Amino acid sequence: MVQITGSVGVGGQNRRDDVVTVQSLINQKIPFPLKLLDVDGVCGSLTKNAIAEYQRRNLKMARPDGRVDPGGATFRSLCDGVSVDPKPVPTPPPSPISPKVTPHVPASDVSRPTNMREVAWRYVLAFTRKHEGVVMNMYNNRPATSKKQDVTCGVGFLIDPQSEVTKTWCKVMFVNKFTKAPATDAELLEDWRIASEISRTGNNLYEYENACQLTMIPERVYERMALILRDQKLPALLTHPACCDSYKGFESFPAAAQAFCLSFAYGRIPIDFPKMNAAIAAGRWAEAAENCRVLGMSAAKNKAHRELLLFAQNVVDRKGSYDELPATIL
Repeated sequence: MVQITGSVGVGGQNRRDDVVTVQSLINQKIPFPLKLLDVDGVCGSLTKNAIAEYQRRNLKMARPDGRVDPGGATFRSLCDGVSVDPKPVPTPPPSPISPKVTPHVPASDVSRPTNMREVAWRYVLAFTRKHEGVVMNMYNNRPATSKKQDVTCGVGFLIDPQSEVTKTWCKVMFVNKFTKAPATDAELLEDWRIASEISRTGNNLYEYENACQLTMIPERVYERMALILRDQKLPALLTHPACCDSYKGFESFPAAAQAFCLSFAYGRIPIDFPKMNAAIAAGRWAEAAENCRVLGMSAAKNKAHRELLLFAQNVVDRKGSYDELPATIL
């Protein structure tokens, strides 16, 4: 008999066995969700969203709560037609990574740049996700003293002009936070307008979250982040006339140095860091580490950048594997 002993979908009250049962039941109700859940016993945002989507579509709930209670309507519906305990759907194995790399990488199918080590690529995705931060709705970086709009979302994705918000690259990342339905053009334009009318004070991000009707799909956000890193930031770093000569050996850099270079470029192309660029051109990673600090960047990210370069120097000095990466930074 299929059963759960506690509620699933609420913070701090999710037993692993109960979550596995609910994930397995939802997977048997495809096409809701359209993508199979990993049956891992972790009640994360994907599982909660899948529960809410099932409630909205199958139970016609106007305000789905993303919660499954023992004996409740959602659980009874999920069990309908299931006569035996559901079998977990096996989780596909993760992509191979260096033993030195933490496995906490964003779920993304974006392939690596051809001139970058696979381990460095996976590492920089996790590194950028951690140190850049993410806002799952539209907000505005415009201070009250400025009239120039700076409506942004996700991991620093600028939406300018307003018409960009209805283009596919932006639209696919958003859903209605109440119904989980795909965002409409009207909703996107309205959220942009709302965000544009709230100036940034430095500690008022919650105002945008409360005012906006849309939220973002994490997997799409991190996919967009990866595409920007691969297709915009790395090419810009390697071709900008003010610094490209320093990075022409990028393909042969140690993985830690590659990860540093691409992470740095996500925030800014280093056209005004001549000492750092000269050290990188010469492969003097420890010297580069002493000249990579960015004013206005978080202390944690500045420190992590420095540690990546020092790790690269250590790899070179002891003739270690260029695929090695420091797990402690992540």
